[in-house]
Amino acid sequence: MKKLIVVLGLTGTGKSKLGVYLAKKLNGEVINADSQQIYQGLDIATNKILDKESQNIPHHLIGFLDPLSHKHYTKENYLKLFKLKLKKEINFNQEKDFISNIEYSLLTKIDPELANKIHPKDSRKIRRGLEFYQQNRKKLSDVQKELNSDVPSFRFDCLFLWVDCEQKILDFHLDSRVDEMVDSGLQNEILFMHNKIKENEKEVDFSDGLFQAIGFKEFKKYLEVYDKYQENQNNQHNQQEKFGKENIQHNQHNQHNQQEEFGKENIQNIQNIQNNQNNQNNENIQNIQNIQNIQNNQNNQNIQNNENIQNIQNIQNIQNNQNIQNNQNNQNNQNNQNNNQNNENIQNNQNIQNNQNIQNIQNNQNNQNNKNIQNNQNNQNNHSK
Repeated sequence: MKKLIVVLGLTGTGKSKLGVYLAKKLNGEVINADSQQIYQGLDIATNKILDKESQNIPHHLIGFLDPLSHKHYTKENYLKLFKLKLKKEINFNQEKDFISNIEYSLLTKIDPELANKIHPKDSRKIRRGLEFYQQNRKKLSDVQKELNSDVPSFRFDCLFLWVDCEQKILDFHLDSRVDEMVDSGLQNEILFMHNKIKENEKEVDFSDGLFQAIGFKEFKKYLEVYDKYQENQNNQHNQQEKFGKENIQHNQHNQHNQQEEFGKENIQNIQNIQNNQNNQNNENIQNIQNIQNIQNNQNNQNIQNNENIQNIQNIQNIQNNQNIQNNQNNQNNQNNQNNNQNNENIQNNQNIQNNQNIQNIQNNQNNQNNKNIQNNQNNQNNHSK
């Protein structure tokens, strides 16, 4: 029996990502069951999975219905397409069919109520019904009634995964998703769909089909204001065109009447006026040329003045450089004089110091000599005694 994983959950709980993950791990494919994503258009509003997010996993029953042609798409319509897609597009592993028409016919005779609940190709449940009757001589449907366990029959062996999320986390995630939708161009997408509806002269029912999608009906008031604005713009444009055409026709009519009324004389007057205008234009051109010549002369004079100013600045720069050089020379001379004076002072100080040292040495020698003389005298006196 074919196996099928059904991913359920609230909007924004990560069903699409989980579906891709499971299909990649189990080498499977994804069948869309979202009631809005089956329609063409509003990809951002319905949060259709992107190509890069699908990771090359085949996705089926997404964006295949025209929302303007299939407003009321029922569950029965979807199931028919679902079965058709299973046969044409989904590559399940081939399984050997052990159930023959005879076995199913036998079940319909033994337990017709059970047979009506089971698909003719559901070999597992058909065998279970036949084996139960063979072992117990009772209908399985009767036992199910007694136990009050009327278990629904599925065509596939299903595993149901309900994706849940804490409300605070879900609210935060949905708020972020709305911001991403707006940044991705939600407004332009809605205006495109709105204009498409107007072009096809269709009425929108915000409670049915694609147009009940979250993110479209919330723009209803905005679209109404947008329509009024577009209508005013169109009316204004039409009025301008109408007013322009009327003025052109009126002017042409008046001109024709004037030419017929005044005849050749007025035509000559018009020609004279045109000649006068031409003469006036020639004078204006000459005046403009004279003004240009004056401006050119002024420009030349300005250029000469700029050159003179530049020359004066150059002379001033030369004089400044000379003054700076003279100041530097004077400073150097002054420094040399100061150095010479310092050298003389140093030499004089050294001479004075040397003289003082010589004097001290002489004094010391004299003192020593005096001491020696005194000592000799003392020695002589002592010797005499």
